[in-house]
Amino acid sequence: PGDVLVCYSDGVTELENEYGDMFGEQRLVDVVVRFRKRPLADIAEAILQAARDWSAGQDFSDDLTLVLLRRKPDAAVATRESWLLA
Repeated sequence: PGDVLVCYSDGVTELENEYGDMFGEQRLVDVVVRFRKRPLADIAEAILQAARDWSAGQDFSDDLTLVLLRRKPDAAVATRESWLLA
């Protein structure tokens, strides 16, 4: 419960800065972890802002696609799963 799933295109992680260094998966993970308790729209905006900062405002040469999902606790599902496991 509360887990966040982030699906992204390679345009996010392969975004290069002025020195040719890629944004990378670890930087993406760091942003998600830092904002994980915030609404999904805030997490997406934080990722996009980090990408803009990384590229120093240059136009993106590839698409940046993000899909974020959060699993919410559901008592009915938890009860049904407990019953199935019994």
